[in-house]
Amino acid sequence: MHRLLDGKPVNSCLVIVLQSRGHEITTVEGLMPATGLGGLQQAFLSEGAQPYKRRAIAGLGLDLIARISDMSPRHQLFEQALT
Repeated sequence: MHRLLDGKPVNSCLVIVLQSRGHEITTVEGLMPATGLGGLQQAFLSEGAQPYKRRAIAGLGLDLIARISDMSPRHQLFEQALT
């Protein structure tokens, strides 16, 4: 599962716990609304996305959306972020 470490996405499988000491950690749950599903999560469910890594990918997507100010190239940026 991916997390944000100091606001940057990292693969938590590759980060040793001691490397996280003193850093801000945000989980996928921290990016989601307090109640219900967020728009991106709902879109994944509506489109029948496979459950494997769905939450991690949604978290990466939410982080990417938060960092993009120009709406037009989002599709290409999502493809790049997921590869």
